[in-house]
Amino acid sequence: MANTDKTATVIDGSVDSDGNVAGRIVSVVKQAGLYGVDTYEKSLERGFGFQKKIAGITGVKPFGALVETQEKVVMGVSGAATNVLRGVLS
Repeated sequence: MANTDKTATVIDGSVDSDGNVAGRIVSVVKQAGLYGVDTYEKSLERGFGFQKKIAGITGVKPFGALVETQEKVVMGVSGAATNVLRGVLS
């Protein structure tokens, strides 16, 4: 009987350990997801910054206005999506 109790304790301990590992994996995946969202936002900001510089260099006002309008639309839509993702990953 004593041997059976030891076996049950070992099995219970390994199940708890597996649960902790799974929790850590989920935590790491969430952090990676948040990092990906941050990277996406930064790439959009830098891309539009570059487009604005080009528009300023060319001096073509309609091009500059187009870039600003595009930035507002894209950043608005992606901002809503990234906020939802942050909520899911937090």
